[in-house]
Formats: sequence, structure tokens, C-alpha cells
Amino acid sequence: MRTSSEQVVERALAEVAKTQAIRERHLAQRQEMQRKAEAITSRPPVYILKKYGGQQLPLTLEGGHAARDKTH
Repeated sequence: MRTSSEQVVERALAEVAKTQAIRERHLAQRQEMQRKAEAITSRPPVYILKKYGGQQLPLTLEGGHAARDKTH
């Protein structure tokens, strides 16, 4: 028969193990989300205009007026 202090220690160790498992699961989820975010941001942004037959247009972020300046 176990003493009450042994039972308390067992419950505490079980809680520690449960908390560690939760922390490891959250860490794995954060790493997966970071990997997905990096995969998305590593590609240049592209807009698809379905109105004009699905033509893809690259989104240029430098300068902001590059396309307008070329036409004028």
C-alpha cells in the first residue's frame, strides 16, 4: 500500500509529463506553422485576374509606381 505522499508524488510526476507533452506538441505546431509561412513568403506574390482570362500579373512592391512610370 502506498502512502499519501507517494500518491502525491505520482500525481505530480504525471502532471509534469502531461505538461511536457503539451509543450512539445505546441512547439511542433509552431514549427509547422513557421515552415508553412516561410514557404508562402519565399514565393513572389502573384495576382490572377480572372476577368481577363486568368492572366497572372506579378505584384511588384519596390517603388510602387514602376508599371505606371513605364506607360507614361
